[in-house]
Amino acid sequence: MKRYRCARTGRGIQAILVLAVFGVLAMVPALAGAQPAWDANRGNCEEVLVHPETFRLDQVRRCAQLWEAYREVGELTQSQVQQVARGFSRLFYEGDAADRAMAQTALNRMNTSVLERGDFLPRGSTSASAASRSPIRVGESSRSARRRAETFNRDGMRDYERGRYRDAARNFERALEADPWYPRAKYNLACQLALLGETAESLRHLDELSRWDTDEAHQQASRALVDEDFISLRDNPQFRDITGYTRVQLLNGADEAGLERTEEIHTALVDARMDVASYGYDRTARYRPIVWYRPGYERKAEQIRELLADPATGIRMINWDTQYDLIVVWGQSDEAAGAVSPPVVQGTFDGTILETGAEETAEEVQDSVDAARGFVEEWMPGD
Repeated sequence: MKRYRCARTGRGIQAILVLAVFGVLAMVPALAGAQPAWDANRGNCEEVLVHPETFRLDQVRRCAQLWEAYREVGELTQSQVQQVARGFSRLFYEGDAADRAMAQTALNRMNTSVLERGDFLPRGSTSASAASRSPIRVGESSRSARRRAETFNRDGMRDYERGRYRDAARNFERALEADPWYPRAKYNLACQLALLGETAESLRHLDELSRWDTDEAHQQASRALVDEDFISLRDNPQFRDITGYTRVQLLNGADEAGLERTEEIHTALVDARMDVASYGYDRTARYRPIVWYRPGYERKAEQIRELLADPATGIRMINWDTQYDLIVVWGQSDEAAGAVSPPVVQGTFDGTILETGAEETAEEVQDSVDAARGFVEEWMPGD
């Protein structure tokens, strides 16, 4: 009985070895093709993974996915491993559960571990992902110090209104010298520096203000989401990290029947501090609301679905080039809206509610739609 078992075990081992050899041979073409596949798809992904603090989280995620799908790591030096580990470490700390699992798998494959935050964020980084994003305890200000600061702040606002941004910045700096914890002067200084093109300093002040542990400071910092003084920074990843800035396109997919509801959605989005940067008609008639999102904006899309309060709302990922982070399309069923006719404008157009006034009536919005006919900014995919 014992010999029979040993004989069976020996034949089993031989079979396993044969299968293993064939398995390895079968993998050779796949492994040989992995590096060329990475070379063909990586684009600027090596830069993204080595300098993750200068890119959006969704860009880091995409490059990490490409790396795990295609990149061979056997010939990487320890220095190269430590550089690339920066991107996977950021994904580990800031991503969701799936991101963390992917990052850990990639780092294990490179025989390294998650880096400490200070090892992959540059000194003095203003990114919201930096370890220094902890709250700042605001000190007390005397009445006399606050009064002096208020005087300098008023002078700065007068200079700002006259377009004298450098003089305005000096006055806001004087206000902060008088009272270092004056939120309005801190915010106004960040605005002026953005207008003057001094991006790093503007972001530093805005970042610090956003971390002051008072409600007034948080209210001031949140204004940056819709403040046109920061237009030049809206595509800056650090600005987006600090503020949570989101660029939204709002489309009416229910023709005239959806105008009133679309305006209500616009108001709700603005109240939620989202920049409704474009407003128009979808070229496709929609029979339910849809929220399109760019990778990395899934949570925002869920937030908007809750805001719409319509259980039929669909959520889909954007897979075409667009300047928008979220595209919100209002649609109504035949029962709710009657017969839905084709959209008035075949496509979408510039000319937003924000530019013409959020209080517009449905007729005024329709006038702006008609005035913009023929200017197609971006095609939406069909439902």
